[in-house]
This record gives sequence, structure tokens and C-alpha cells, in this order.
Amino acid sequence: MRAICFLPAVLALAPALSWGLDPMTADILTLRLGMRSAEAMAHLAIQGAPVTQGPGAPDGGGSILARTRDGQLRIAFSPAGEAREIVYMFNGRGPNEANLVRDAVIARFGRPLLETPLTWCRAPMPDGVCPSGQPRLSFRPDGGPAGVLTLTAEAAP
Repeated sequence: MRAICFLPAVLALAPALSWGLDPMTADILTLRLGMRSAEAMAHLAIQGAPVTQGPGAPDGGGSILARTRDGQLRIAFSPAGEAREIVYMFNGRGPNEANLVRDAVIARFGRPLLETPLTWCRAPMPDGVCPSGQPRLSFRPDGGPAGVLTLTAEAAP
């Protein structure tokens, strides 16, 4: 029953299809790739999420961290100030919560293109793999106490 607190957070994710999902149109808790820093801060303020400055990137980009009821968000920005990666690390409160969060993510986004880690992208190659450099959404159940959902514009293979 404790996993129910995760469901509102996962259900707040943008509706999407499993095949042909365009990560540039997906969101995590109303945060989207390409969003400017001030706009992201405004969305987090509406949600009541406490925000702190995160580490900077070698290329001059910055980041912010925000605590939510169900975990922690990290939003990395390009040097131009646009969101290039949004990472949601879910808190775990029980032994099976990573599986419950995983199932909720699949229920929301549909079957992923790749199963390990769960991965969605807009235009997979003929062999079913997401090309490097293409935006993608992924979920790793082993990346945090109850999993990590990552929306990135600059994905590596």
C-alpha cells in the first residue's frame, strides 16, 4: 500500500506511446527538455519542491536539484540555459517498490523499445536500437532505491 504514493508522481508524466515516443515532447513532473532554467524553477515552485543549485558541467552548463515527496529531481542545463537532462531518482520505502515504479512507468508510457534498461526513443534504427545522440527516455530499476527515470536530449549509445 505504501507504493501508492509513487503513483501520482509517475502518473504526472506526459502521456506517450511506446513506439515512436518523442522524448522532446515528454515531461517528468511538468518539466521538459529544452525548458529554460527560470521556467523550470517556476514549475518546481508551483509544486512546492525545495530547489538548490546543483553542480556545474565542464562545458559551462549548470544544474538544479529539487526534492519531491517521492524522490529527487536533477535538471541539467546547457550553457545556453536549456534543460538537456532531467533525472528523477525515486525513493524506496519497501523491498518491491522498484518493481512497482517500473510497472507504473510501463503502464504510463507503454512497452519500451528496449527492455534493459527500459528505453523509449522517437526513431529507432531497423535493428530496434535507439541511435546514439538521439533524445530518449529510460528507466533503470537499479539506479536508485526505487529506480531512476531519465529524460535526456544528448543520449550516448
